Amino acid sequence: MENPSQAITLSFPFSLGDRFRAAIVLTPYSKRAIAAALVWPVLGLSFLVFMLAKGRPLGWDTGILMLVALLFYPVMLVISTLLTHFNPQMREPFTYTFDDLGIHVSATTYEITHRWPAISRVTRSGGFLLFFFSRQCAHCIPLSIVERAGAIGPLLALAKQNGVSVEDL
Repeated sequence: MENPSQAITLSFPFSLGDRFRAAIVLTPYSKRAIAAALVWPVLGLSFLVFMLAKGRPLGWDTGILMLVALLFYPVMLVISTLLTHFNPQMREPFTYTFDDLGIHVSATTYEITHRWPAISRVTRSGGFLLFFFSRQCAHCIPLSIVERAGAIGPLLALAKQNGVSVEDL
């Protein structure tokens, strides 16, 4: 590249709320997550329809079963988010550096680089700037961090300059 851009660096820890919102925001991008979110309520409602069709009495046990069916995925999402958040290696402040080579993520225990050709698209959703490196996996950067740094324009320009599709912005 004849005109290299300046590196953009953002350093921050993910809050528990950020982690939970990111999990919710990424759910629609994964067919498996959508299936997991829908299968339990569908099973619960099917059971309820079966019970009503057969004329069986609905008792407290049916109510508990329906409650479990409806809340299973949200509860698993909360448990998964809590386990991730309270894992000491995942609470480190993360440093994201964006440059002409790609996205570099570093923390105390690891470093990873996704070169720009690995990033398929950038989109904004649920208070995050999402840099997708697969159909359902993305670097989720809180918009509040990006806005505070005044980096939205430069980040999107850098992504576009390196051939990344910028959507919904």
